[in-house]
Amino acid sequence: GAQVLDGRSLAEIQRPQHMVPDWSSGQCLGWRATRIGDRVYHNHGGGIHGFATQVMFNVPGKTGAVQFINMWPAPGGQELIQEVLEMVLQADQAARPSGSISFTPTPERLKRFLGFYRAEPGIGVQVEFRQGDLRLAVPDGAQYSLHAPCVLKATEEEGKWLVEGGRGAGETAVFNFAEDGRVTGYELGAFVFQKQEVVS
Repeated sequence: GAQVLDGRSLAEIQRPQHMVPDWSSGQCLGWRATRIGDRVYHNHGGGIHGFATQVMFNVPGKTGAVQFINMWPAPGGQELIQEVLEMVLQADQAARPSGSISFTPTPERLKRFLGFYRAEPGIGVQVEFRQGDLRLAVPDGAQYSLHAPCVLKATEEEGKWLVEGGRGAGETAVFNFAEDGRVTGYELGAFVFQKQEVVS
């Protein structure tokens, strides 16, 4: 039922604080992060005197599993739960209709946020509406965009958006407005992004 932690806290405890040199695993606040191919799983296990447990989940896939084993230590326990989750997520991906595109029109109230923004010294980012969310995206042709890609989640204040995912996870993007209501830019971290108006 009720949500215990807000999005900012969840993002903070799931963010790696330490990574091994090859980025195959890392340590978050309480959770471990394990990379399998292109997927990252958060996990934590335990056990003592005859039993072992493991919980593992993939945030983008919104899929997780809990494992109980009547053995301790339990060799291969983590590998087993990883295999199960990989099978579930691969089957889910295969079940999606190929070539189909889900299109949701941009709500009128969000259209003014869309466009290309730039921060010194030459950092570009595209604000887009995709898959039902306002997002920061890497502009076409660019290899790097600081905070993108990530999702912006609305807060109670119109110009403040909570960043989910990416480098700025848990931070707030604060948009600025002109007197006529136009969006002029936004601030995130220590960076000020100015909206680049298209001149026809």
